[in-house]
Amino acid sequence: MSGFFRNATRILLTGYGPVLTAAALLLAALGSLHAATGSWERAWRDLGVPSYHNSFGDLRVITHSIPCADSGIDPYVKDACNSYWKQNPQRDAPYQDLLLNYPPIWLESGRLGVSPASTNALGAAIGLAALLCLWRILRPRTIAGGLIVVSALLSPSILLGFERGNIDLVVFSLLVAAIVATERCTPAVRTAVRAASVVLLTVLKFFPVAAVTLLFRARRRWIVILATAILAIAAAWLVADGRFASVLLNTPKFDNLAFGSLPLLIGMDRALGGSGVASKGMSLLALALSAVAFLAVFVPTLMRKLESPFPRYLPTIGNDLNGSLAMAGLSIFCAAFLFGASFDYRLIFLVLTLPLLIAAQEDDPTGSRRLVAPVTIVVFLWLSRVTDKIAHADEILDWAIFAVGSASIASRLIPGKPRMT
Repeated sequence: MSGFFRNATRILLTGYGPVLTAAALLLAALGSLHAATGSWERAWRDLGVPSYHNSFGDLRVITHSIPCADSGIDPYVKDACNSYWKQNPQRDAPYQDLLLNYPPIWLESGRLGVSPASTNALGAAIGLAALLCLWRILRPRTIAGGLIVVSALLSPSILLGFERGNIDLVVFSLLVAAIVATERCTPAVRTAVRAASVVLLTVLKFFPVAAVTLLFRARRRWIVILATAILAIAAAWLVADGRFASVLLNTPKFDNLAFGSLPLLIGMDRALGGSGVASKGMSLLALALSAVAFLAVFVPTLMRKLESPFPRYLPTIGNDLNGSLAMAGLSIFCAAFLFGASFDYRLIFLVLTLPLLIAAQEDDPTGSRRLVAPVTIVVFLWLSRVTDKIAHADEILDWAIFAVGSASIASRLIPGKPRMT
C-alpha cells in the first residue's frame, strides 16, 4: 500500500502533474466553499483572494468600457464609464471609480465581438491559456520541486490574477509562448521573433519592454536590445494615442495586494500617522531610492566589480529555455518594482524563475541549499495576505529579491562567461 501512495504522489507532484494537481485542488476548494457559502465571492475570499462582486473584475474594466467608448463617452475620464461599478458597489473597496487604465488598443477588441456579455467566457479562456503555459514550463522531477510548484500556484498572489481575469495573464501567456516556440529556432529567427514579441507586448501593456533582455544572445546584443526597446516604446506611445499619461494616472497605487518600491513607503507613512496614500512626492522618492539601489548593484556587477550574490544558492542563467524564462521574468519583476507599485498578480512573472531554480536544486547532489531561492519566492507569494500581522515583511523581502534579481540580470549581461556559479 505504501508503494501505491508513493507512486501516486510521484505522479501528482512530478512532470506535468503539479500544475494539474494545483488546478484540481483549487477547483475542489472553490466548489466546496461555494457549496458551503452559496457565494463565489465568499469562496474566493476564504482562500485569501479578495474577490469583486462578480469574477473577472479587472477584465470588466475593459469589456464594460467598450460600449461606453462606442457611444462617444471617454472611458478614461472620471465617472464616465463606471455605471457597472456604481450598480454593483464593492464591499470594503478603497475606491469605486474604476477608470480605464489599459492602452486604448484594448477597446478595439470590441470589433472582435468582445462585450460585457462575453466577460465570463473570455476570462475563463485567459485563465486557461495561462494555466496551459504554466503546465508547459513547470515540470519538476522531484517531489520537493512539485511541492514548490503547487505552493506557488495556489498562493493568493497568483490566484488573484486568475480571479480578476487580469490582462497581465494574456501578456504572460504570449511571452511564454514566444520563448518556448523559438527555443529551437536558428539564432536569427529566434531573435527576430522575440524582438517582435517584445514590441507587440509593449503595445498591449507598457511594462513588457523590460523583456528586451531576452535578446542578449544576439551577436550584436546591445544594438539589438536598444533598437528593440526604442521601437517598442515608440510603438506603445503611438498606439496609446495620447493616453499614455491617463493609463498611468488611472492605475491605483496601494500597499495592500501590491509589490514594488512604493508599498513599503506607504506602509511606513501610515505607521507614522500619515494618510497612507501615495502622493506624487512619495512616488518620486520611491523611484529615486529604488533606482539608486538598482544602480548600486547592477552597474558594479555589470562592470565585474561585484560578484553575483549568493553563488552557492543561485544557478547560472544560461542560454537554454529555463534561462530565457528566468531572464524575462526577473527583468519584468525588477522593472515593475522600479516604477512604484504593481498589484500582486504581476508576480506571475517571478514564477518564470522557478523552472531554473527547481532544476538547479534537482541537479545538485547537495541540493538542499538550492532550495533557499525557490522557497523564498514561494514565501514571498504568500506573505501579502498576512503582511499586516508581521510588519510589512513582504515589502522588506520584496526589496531583497529586487536587489538579488538586479545583480543576477547584470551578471547575465556581462560579455563572456557568466559569473553565476
